[in-house]
Amino acid sequence: MSTYKFFTVEGPEGKFLAANKAIRSHAMKTALRTRTQRADNGQQDDEPSLADSKEVVRRKEELKTRFRLPKRPKGNPNAQAVVADQRVTAPTNHPLVSGRQTAQAVVAQRLVQPVQRLGSGVADPFRSLPVPIKGKVDVLVKYMLTGFSLNLSTVDSQRPWFGYAMQSPEVMHATLALSAGFWAASMSTPDAALEREGFWHQGQAMAIVRANLQARNITNTVLATIAGLGNVEMFQGRFEAAAVHLRGVRDLVEARGGVETILDDFYLCRCIDWVDVQTASGLGRAPLFPPLHGGMDDVLLPPATLHQAGLPPLAPALCPAVWPIFHLLRLAVAARDSPAVSANSHRILLHLADSSILHFLYGDGSSRRHDQHRQEKDECNRTDTVLVQATHVFLHAALRQVPPTSSLLRTLVGRLQDALTNDDALPSETDFWGAGGDHDDVSALAWAAFVGLAATSESADGERHAWFSNLFGAAISRARAQGGTEMPWPLADDDFVGQAEIRRVLEPFLWRDEFCMPVLHAASWLHRPL
Repeated sequence: MSTYKFFTVEGPEGKFLAANKAIRSHAMKTALRTRTQRADNGQQDDEPSLADSKEVVRRKEELKTRFRLPKRPKGNPNAQAVVADQRVTAPTNHPLVSGRQTAQAVVAQRLVQPVQRLGSGVADPFRSLPVPIKGKVDVLVKYMLTGFSLNLSTVDSQRPWFGYAMQSPEVMHATLALSAGFWAASMSTPDAALEREGFWHQGQAMAIVRANLQARNITNTVLATIAGLGNVEMFQGRFEAAAVHLRGVRDLVEARGGVETILDDFYLCRCIDWVDVQTASGLGRAPLFPPLHGGMDDVLLPPATLHQAGLPPLAPALCPAVWPIFHLLRLAVAARDSPAVSANSHRILLHLADSSILHFLYGDGSSRRHDQHRQEKDECNRTDTVLVQATHVFLHAALRQVPPTSSLLRTLVGRLQDALTNDDALPSETDFWGAGGDHDDVSALAWAAFVGLAATSESADGERHAWFSNLFGAAISRARAQGGTEMPWPLADDDFVGQAEIRRVLEPFLWRDEFCMPVLHAASWLHRPL
C-alpha cells in the first residue's frame, strides 16, 4: 500500500512556506508524467501549455515565493554547481527517462548546427531598400557593400554613398547599375545575366528621371541620378555618352540658378566632381564644373605629412605652371600613406590635381585665372608637357589605383606614348639626346617612360609595355653614357645600374613605393650590363 505524506505549503495568515527538495521533486515528476501521458495519447501539447502559462501568469502573486532555490552553503562557492551537475539514474525503460533522452538528443543536434543570425545571407532582411527586391538586387547590394571599390585609394569604410542612395529609388537604381557594371568587368568571363541586370537598372533610373523632368521636378536626387548614369557610361569606356549625361546635369543646375543651389549637398557635389574629371580625362578636355565639394582650405594635413611631401626636393627644372601640379600630387602621396589624413582630404587633393592637369593640357583660357595659367604654360618647354601627361597617368594608376585593363587608363597611357613620339610635342631626337641636351631632360624622359611602364601590364598590353620598357632602358643608357660627375646618380658598378641609383633619379619627380618598386624588381634589364 502506498504511503502518502502531506506537505504544508500554506502557513498562517495565508502565507506560503518555502518549498523543500522533496516538494520540488514531486512537482517536477508530476509535470513530466503528465506531459508524457499527453504525448502517448497523441494530444498536442501547445494548447495545454499555453493554458498552463496563462494560469501561471494569472496566479503570479499567489505563487510567488512558493518555490525557492536553497541558499548556497557557506565555505564552498562551487557547491551549487556540484549539486546541479549530479545525474539521477533510473531504469532506461522508464517513460520519464526515454523522454528526457529524446530531448537531450534534439538539443545536442541543434548545438552541432551553426546558429543562423537574423537575415543571414540576405543583404536586406527588413525590405528597407527603395527598389523592389527581385532579380539580382540582393547580390548587387551585397557586392556594393563588400566588394565594390571604384576608387580604391579613397574608399570610406562606412560606405556613405550607399546611405545617400537609400533616399530615393532612382539613385539606388543608378548605384546598382554601376555595381553590376563594375562586377561584370572584373570577371574573367562575361556574365550576360549580370550585364542585363545592370541595363535593367539603368532603364529604371532613366524612366524615373524622365517622369520627374516632365513634371519639372528637378531635385538633388534627380541630378545625382543623372550624374550616376554618367558614371556608369564612363566606367564602361563610353565617354561621349557620359558627356551627354554630364551636360544634362550642367543645364539643369543652371536652370535651378547655378552651382550655388547644390553646394549644400555634399554627396551630390562629390559625385558631380568625380564624373566631371573622369569624363574630361577620357575625352581630353577641361572639366565643365569648377571644384564643388572642397578646396585647399578644406584639406587638413598634419605637419609630418607636409614635411614628407617636400622630400626629396622637386626637380629644379620644372616650369612655374608645372610645379603646383607636382606639389599637389606630392601632398596626395604623403596623405595616402598617413593614417592621420581623412579620406575626404585625400579625395580633394586628387580632384584638385586632376583638374589642374586637365586645365594645363586642355584649358580654354576663358577666365583670368586660366589666362595667367596659359601664360605660365607658354613659358614651359615641350618636355614639361610630357611630364604633365605622365603625372596624369601616375595620378590614376598609382593614387586612384585604376587597373591597367580599364578604358580610361589605356586612353591616358596612349596619350603619353603619343606625346613621347610626336615631333610636335617634343624636341627632335637630336636636340633631346644630343650633346647639348641637359641631364634634367634625360631624367624627365626616364621618369615619364617609367610611369608608362608601371601603368601597363605585360599580360593585358604586352606591345605597349615592351615599348615603354625599351624607352626606359634607352633613357638610362643615354644618361649613363653622358656620365661624368654631373650625373644625377653615382654608379656603384661600372657594368650594372642598381635599383637604388635609379630610384634617386626618379624620386625628385613623383614616387610611391607600392606602385614603383615592383616595376624595378621585375625589370630584367636592370640586371644586365649596359
